[in-house]
Amino acid sequence: MMLSIFTPIFILYPVAEIEVLARKEIFIFCIFLAYLTIEQYKFKIIYKIFLLPLAILIWEPVIFFFPFWIVLDIVNHKLSNFREINYRILPSFLPSLSVVLYIVTNPISLDNHQILSEFLKNEFNEICYMSCALLKSKSTIYQQFHGNFHKYSFEVFLRYFLIILIGFGPLFILSFNSKINVKNLFFFRSFNNLLLPILLLLSPVIILFAMGYDWGRWVNISYFFSIVFYFYLYKNNFLEINILALNKVLNILNNKKIFFIIFVFFCLGWNPKTVISGDVASFPGYRIPYKTFKIINFKYLNF
Repeated sequence: MMLSIFTPIFILYPVAEIEVLARKEIFIFCIFLAYLTIEQYKFKIIYKIFLLPLAILIWEPVIFFFPFWIVLDIVNHKLSNFREINYRILPSFLPSLSVVLYIVTNPISLDNHQILSEFLKNEFNEICYMSCALLKSKSTIYQQFHGNFHKYSFEVFLRYFLIILIGFGPLFILSFNSKINVKNLFFFRSFNNLLLPILLLLSPVIILFAMGYDWGRWVNISYFFSIVFYFYLYKNNFLEINILALNKVLNILNNKKIFFIIFVFFCLGWNPKTVISGDVASFPGYRIPYKTFKIINFKYLNF
C-alpha cells in the first residue's frame, strides 16, 4: 500500500511540477474529499445539488469523474438495480448536468472574449492568457479535439502507456486482489475483483486525453480519484482483500534492502511532466529540495 501512496503520479507529481499546486483541480479534490465525509443521505443530496454545479463552473472536465460519485453512492446505499439508482441518485446530478449542457451549447463569442480580455486588463491588470486565451481558439467541442491532433505520435502514446502502467501498478495489484464484500450490488456483482470496475470508471477520461494536452495532469487527477476511491472502500470495510494472493505477488518486498531500493527508484526516481510533449523527468527526489532551496533563496535569503 505504501507504494500506491508514494507513486510519482500522486503526491510527488504536484511537488515536482510545482505550478500544478495552483491549478483548479485542487478545488475539485477538496470538493470530492468533503463529500466522502458526509454520512446522512439528505445532506448528500443537498451537497450534490449545490456543490457539483459549482465544481463544473470551476473546472468543466470534472464531469468525466462523476462516475466515482455515482458508484460510491451505489456502494454506500447498497443499491442492487437501476430503478433504485434512477430514483435515489441520478436526480441529484441533474443541476450539474444542466450546467454542462448550457456550457457546451453556448460557446463564448469573439466579442464576449474581447470583453473578457479588456475586463482582466482594466480591473486586474492581467493579460488574457492560458485557459482564458484558449476560450477563443478552443471554445467548441470540435476545436477541443482538433487542436490536439498534431501532438499525437507513437512516442507519446508509448510514453503515457508506460507512465500509467507503472504509476498505477501498485494500485492495479491491490485492486486485482480486492473485491466488494456487499452481495448483489449493482455494477460490482459482475466482477470478481476491483480492477476492471476502476478501469471502467476511468474510461470517460479517455475523452479528456483526446481534448487536452496536459496529460500529466490528467494522469494525476485520475490517480487521485482512483486511490481515494479504493482507500475509502477499504477504510469503510467494503473490501475483501485476498491477503494470500497479495503476499505471493509482493513476497520479494519482504526483504527490507530490496524494498528500499525499489522504493527509491520507483517513488523518487521519476515523474511525468505536465504537458503531452514533455518527456519523463528523472530524480525528482534530488530536484525538489534543490528547486525549493532556490525559490526560498531567491525570495527571502538572497544568498
